[in-house]
Amino acid sequence: MTTPVKGLAAGSLAVEFLAAAACSARSRADSSPSATTASGPAAESAAPIGTNSGQPGSNGPGLRRSSTDTLQLPVPRTFDLSHIEPGDFAAALGKDPSRIFEYVRDNIAFEPYVGLLRGPRGTLLAMAGNSADRASLLASLLASSGQRIRYAHGTLPAPIAQQLVASMWAERSSPAPSAANAVTPDVNAAGERFMAGLQRDSTLLRDTLKKAGYPTGSELAVTSESLLKEARDHYWVQLWQNGAWTDMDPLFEDAAPGQVFAKAEQTFDALPEALFHRIEVRVRLEEYPGETPATREVLRSTATSAELAGAEITLIHVPQDSKNQGTNQVTPILTASG
Repeated sequence: MTTPVKGLAAGSLAVEFLAAAACSARSRADSSPSATTASGPAAESAAPIGTNSGQPGSNGPGLRRSSTDTLQLPVPRTFDLSHIEPGDFAAALGKDPSRIFEYVRDNIAFEPYVGLLRGPRGTLLAMAGNSADRASLLASLLASSGQRIRYAHGTLPAPIAQQLVASMWAERSSPAPSAANAVTPDVNAAGERFMAGLQRDSTLLRDTLKKAGYPTGSELAVTSESLLKEARDHYWVQLWQNGAWTDMDPLFEDAAPGQVFAKAEQTFDALPEALFHRIEVRVRLEEYPGETPATREVLRSTATSAELAGAEITLIHVPQDSKNQGTNQVTPILTASG
């Protein structure tokens, strides 16, 4: 993606990141353990589902996380997490549909939000997602294993959705780190730098969106009703086996292949494009062609957030005048890697 930019000497560049849809997921990292006793529809009205639903939220997905050290990945593990790819995880799971189903069920937690935000790799990196993102990961793992799959869409009954939302506050097992992944001072320092950068970037993004007129903070308040509505809109995977479609919905801790939690209202080979969150990057140039400044757009790029999940996005400006003859022309180049 390249666009020539002229007259840059007296100008400046600005980058605008515009999200096509707002994510209303509530981060489990920000909730305290005492939240498991909170009142409200999600906690009080949860209907019993399966064998482990004696307490609200005790039977959700992602409650039995295992260390990735137990998986024999076909690629080296790297600090930048470039080894986190669905195809490699499928290989580490023996391309076995049953093991793949159990891995998603036991390791990938549920978070309610609208649309498809993270995609297969982003969901694997986050170890959490809504039903669409969890389905996209499961489908990717199965497809990478040579399996024929399709997606199904339906509406969860309210009691099931309430139990699912309640599972967001359930206590989750944390695998003990292996000797190879022991926490060292260097790892701690890297983590602190990451968190500082995350805080800086989130503040910058929030302020930029606010200046652009997008709702932030209290204007995006999350309620039990909104969580329930998002959870009821449900996607899952169907696997072609023995001449028939088998439902693969790792929705709860004791879910099994063939178990159905909602009636399939639609089936499709690929998730609808309208479901995907999109990110648009614009670069504008401010220049002085005469006595007064003028602004024009010199680059615009749009991609789904799933395509950019875990990617390193870089904007650079390459001079066009390699002989330094004073034309002051550069080309802005936007790259995404990782």
